[in-house]
Amino acid sequence: MRVVPIILALAVLAGCSNGLAPASDLSGEWVATRVESSVGLDLQQHGTGIAGVGTWQKAIDPPSGYVAIDGTYLPPQLTLTLHYDNGTTSRYTAAVPDADHSLGREVFADGTTDSLTFVRQ
Repeated sequence: MRVVPIILALAVLAGCSNGLAPASDLSGEWVATRVESSVGLDLQQHGTGIAGVGTWQKAIDPPSGYVAIDGTYLPPQLTLTLHYDNGTTSRYTAAVPDADHSLGREVFADGTTDSLTFVRQ
């Protein structure tokens, strides 16, 4: 009758998260910081859909503003469209290697690209 305790122990271990697997839910606050700018996102996930709002700040004019977000998350792939209040739109495509990081590239309509790493707060 040792089978039952072993199965129970395996079930408990399977339910534990060590943070090394892609997140199942990206809801929450995420921040990407660079020397010249930062972006903060407040995301809500519903199924594979992502929506949210955020703020951005730059060291040059215009110094700050808001961003609306929509996209999809099919682990480990995240794709977001960021609609900045200054009229700029970009697409962020990233891998989510664990529950607290998103590593990707933001591509703007004019072709400019930027590497961004978001960290869950």
